[in-house]
Formats: sequence, structure tokens, C-alpha cells
Amino acid sequence: MAEVFCNIDNTGTQDGTSFATGFTDIRAAFTGATVGDTVYIGSGSTAYVITGSNVYASNSDLGISTSTPTVHKPFKCIGISGGDTGSVPMGDDRPLILCNRTNGTSVFFPQGSEIENLRFDGEMYTGNNNTTSHLQADKCTLRNVEVKVRDRTDGAMIGDRAMGLSTSAATNLIGCSLISDLSASSFPTRDAGYESVFTIYESNVYDCVFHSKGNAPILSFNRVRASYGNGGQYHNCIFIGSGNETLYTPTGTCHTQSMTAMLAKGCIFYNLSSAVKLNHVPVSTTSSYNTELELQNKIDTLRIHECIFINCNIGAETPSYSDPTGWESGLFTMEHVFRLHKCAFYNNTVSNTSGDLSNILPIQLSADPFVDSANYDFRLNDNPNGGGKLKKNDIEFAANSKIQGRLYGASVLFRGQYDFSSSSSNRLSLGTGDVGDIVTVDQNRFQLVQENPRVWRNI
Repeated sequence: MAEVFCNIDNTGTQDGTSFATGFTDIRAAFTGATVGDTVYIGSGSTAYVITGSNVYASNSDLGISTSTPTVHKPFKCIGISGGDTGSVPMGDDRPLILCNRTNGTSVFFPQGSEIENLRFDGEMYTGNNNTTSHLQADKCTLRNVEVKVRDRTDGAMIGDRAMGLSTSAATNLIGCSLISDLSASSFPTRDAGYESVFTIYESNVYDCVFHSKGNAPILSFNRVRASYGNGGQYHNCIFIGSGNETLYTPTGTCHTQSMTAMLAKGCIFYNLSSAVKLNHVPVSTTSSYNTELELQNKIDTLRIHECIFINCNIGAETPSYSDPTGWESGLFTMEHVFRLHKCAFYNNTVSNTSGDLSNILPIQLSADPFVDSANYDFRLNDNPNGGGKLKKNDIEFAANSKIQGRLYGASVLFRGQYDFSSSSSNRLSLGTGDVGDIVTVDQNRFQLVQENPRVWRNI
């Protein structure tokens, strides 16, 4: 197991054995990596650029298509600040990788890889190709990774199936931000099921931010399979829309053996259309099951727990449903498959919910619950009709306590997220400073009272 280094600012020897002699082309690092290796990509004065035509790995599930040689085993790819492998860069300190291939996926991480502290940006593609994306990472773990899609500088329309990120099958996203900054003029009529610019399904998503910043009519944040598998789980995530979006678009025909199961817990849905919408009915008139009860026990559910819907058109929506011929009325309803529990609603223009669904212990707010939602500060305020009411109901959205300064990164588990300030020695980390120093961490004050071991007290 080796360490391979990239240093975009290196002007001397490039052998990748140290930061001082790091590669300036990340493809060279990928070429030399093997199972268990760690590739460190240093931040620098400019971005790493991946260009060229489609050079695809022989085995797309186990290869990186940034150059002809392939890496066939999992490895780690971690962004660092300078040459310090112990540092955890945040925000714009993360290395930037521009994905500007003319066709095909720019970066294809091997299954099982770990990717941390990187930013991926670049022009969207013009090709109508299922493999067209900035990066693909199946069965991987992404931490503190930002993926952004934007217009092309040449003004061309993006492809009907172009994606920014494609993941599936038990991928974990932790503290990531997925941003669409596309304009309507560059966003074509997309192929059915590709109305999104991200594909995330059968994955676990924690403390992430999805943000549609442009005016392109993106209809969903994610594309998920409906005919089998599931839509994944979303914990403590924030979805910021432009008024058009829903959480996901199912692709494929749903049948009686399956439906798109999904869990959303502690999430914020802000300024979407129908925030969570079941686009299909999981029942057919040619059911392979004999009774309604048998079907009810076979299919899975959409579970929405302690989420808040604010400034949306409709919070949660189901389609109309009628029993197939010969079925006894009432034994199966949409309430069996779409369940909300202890969710909060504020300023949704049409309705909080639409259609038949289970909505247990809803909380209606008459005031904005956040400190400054228009500027993405989603900390709860103390208004008794807003944030104070949620706190009273023991709904804190603790992992979504602050999105400002960095703007993205929803989690208190997100390392280095909070702003630090001190009153004396001006050191900015809770791990340094002099006895007597006072630091402010997200409006809480701590004083260093002892060193070795270092002890802080709340004041």
C-alpha cells in the first residue's frame, strides 16, 4: 500500500512519491495506483483539468476512465491542503477538478473506493450517452465532496442524458454538496427519466445539500429506478429548489413485485414544486398476487419522518388510485405506501399534502422557522410560531444547524464546518491556543482552562 501525491503547482520532478515531487496530472496518479493505495491531491493555485475524448475502461465497474490504464481495485482519493496529509480542507480550500471531457465519464472510481475533500466542476456534455457524467462512483464512499454542473462556455445545449454524478448500489454520501447552476437556455427537453442532473439510488445520503441555483427547469434532484431496487435513504439533508423540483424521478415501469422504497428523515425541503412525489401507482391490473392483502405485505413504502416543507408548491403528493377489477375496495390504499410522521409545514402555496397518504402528527407553522432561510441559514429561530414551535415538539434539525460562511455542508459531523474566533492569541482551532483563550463556536463560548490534557469549559 503506497501513497501517491499530486501537486498542481509542482514545476520540478514528477514521480508522485512526495508532495514536492507530485504529479500535476491526476491521471498519472491513477495510472500508478493499485489496491489499498492512497492518492493525495493537493490544492493549489489552479485546477486539475481532465480533457480529451472518451477513453473508457475495459471494465466500467472496476476502472477509472481518465486514461487508458485502469485501476481495478478500491483505493482512497483524498484532497489535502499543501502537503499536509493530516489536514482536512473545507470549502474552497478543497482541490478543484475540472471535468471537461468531450464525451463519456471524466472520472470513474473503482467500486469500494473512498473519495474525500474534493470539488468537481466543469462544462456539461453535449452527447446523448448513458455514460456521460462528471464522475461515477458505485459502491463508494464520498465525504465532503462537491459536484457542480454548469453551462457550457461555447453556449451549446447539454446532452439529453448528461449527468453530473452517477452512483448506485450502496454508495454513501456524507457531507457532500450537489449543485446545479444551469440556465434554461442550455437545458434541453431531456429523455424520459433523465429530467435530473444527478443519479443517486440504492444509496445512503447523510448531511448533504442539493441546490438548484440556476433557472433551468430541472424537474427532480435525483433519478432512481422504480422497477426494482429502492430510492435510498436521506438523513439530515437540505433540498433547495428554484420552484420546479421534486426529490426524485422514478425510471422504469413499476410492477407488483416492487416499488421505489425510500426514507427521508430530518430533511428540509425549501422552495420546491411537489417536494416528495410518488409518480406511479405500485399496482397493475394483471397482478401476480391473488389478494390485496398479499400485495400490501409485499411492497415497500416511502417514509418521511420529522421533515419540514417550506415555501413549496405541495409538500407531499400521491397520484390517484383505483382498485383493479375484482379487488375488494379499501383493502389496499395509497396510505399503505406513503407515510409521513411528525412533519412540519410552512407557507406551501397550494397544499401541504395532496392525494391519499398517511400524515401522522403533522405540525403546522404560521411563521418562518429559520433564522434566514433566504440566505440558507437554516438554524431554527425562537419564534413561538416558527422555530420555537419545532423545538417545543422536539424537532431540532440539529445536523442542519448552520449553512453559512461555506454555504454548503449541513452536518455538525462535517469536520471543520463551524467558524472559530478567539479573544487573545487569535488561534482558530479548539486543539490549539493558550490557557485563558476564549473561542466562539456557533454562538457558544468556550475557555481553555488547562493544557496537557487540554480542557475547555463552556462559559
